[in-house]
Amino acid sequence: YADEIVTFLGKLPATVLGELVSSFPFVIEQTQRHAWTVQIQQLQQTLQPYAGRGKVYFEYDVPRMGKRIDVLLLIEQVIFIIEYKVGETEFPAQAIAQVWDYALDLKNFHESSHDKTLVPILVSTQASKNMGALETDLFHDGIYRPICTHPAGLGEWIRNALDFCDGEHIDAANW
Repeated sequence: YADEIVTFLGKLPATVLGELVSSFPFVIEQTQRHAWTVQIQQLQQTLQPYAGRGKVYFEYDVPRMGKRIDVLLLIEQVIFIIEYKVGETEFPAQAIAQVWDYALDLKNFHESSHDKTLVPILVSTQASKNMGALETDLFHDGIYRPICTHPAGLGEWIRNALDFCDGEHIDAANW
């Protein structure tokens, strides 16, 4: 599923879910449907300030890697890679590594992302706290260290990254 944020915000969650289900090439378990429903509802609340400012992708295929990013956001000058752990109360090390790996894969294997700012975010839906800070990794390659948050903190991290990160506006059509 891919859409302008403003269009995504104007759709009923059931409509977005239906579009995801109809275009998903694999068998869909009930847990996957539930996860998408949670993600859609939370993102429709969180992304309100960004209507008309970017694009949202669900189940984004990482080029040449055979992996799918739960949610990818292009907002202004930043690519947000969001991994959801629905029902999770903590931030497991393997989930943090997973979202960081997605950012590295995009940076290294997606030509249009080579010179972009990438901010990986892990959202544990039942977590009670945030973890991390907005900081670049040791290589200063435009990839930030993964941020760990609960759903209510996601909007603040997006706002902080957009305020902090420099760069040219990403043209979704060319990206």
